[in-house]
Amino acid sequence: MVPSLPRTLLAADPWPRRCLVLFVALFGITFAGYALGLFATSGGVVFLHADAALVGTAAASWVGFDRGGLVPAWLSVYGALLGGAADHYILSQSTGRLPQRVADLLSPDGLVFLGVEALVIGSLAFAVGWLGRGLYWRALEG
Repeated sequence: MVPSLPRTLLAADPWPRRCLVLFVALFGITFAGYALGLFATSGGVVFLHADAALVGTAAASWVGFDRGGLVPAWLSVYGALLGGAADHYILSQSTGRLPQRVADLLSPDGLVFLGVEALVIGSLAFAVGWLGRGLYWRALEG
């Protein structure tokens, strides 16, 4: 049976209500992880915060495994990546005042770039989780 498009994107309850909580939680976890030194940035020009992407990938895989929707998977990766970017712009940069650093974080081109990364990573991680659940249940039955 092939699920419908709305079910694939949003899933059934309680996933639509969990989207915002998941986004905020992963943003906070990655921001705190970078701020406390638990996560590290390799330096130089950073196109992808690897630790934030790993946290988001794990969450999106779990969403797929739990048969959540693509939107929660994308938001989980986006929240994690935004948390890494927030640390970079707000805490790691020494130039400019705080309002300027927040404006740099919220610039449309940067947010769109993170969104594209979240769509790609979240979709792949969701698919791995979705397929992983099928293999898990098949292994239990067989």
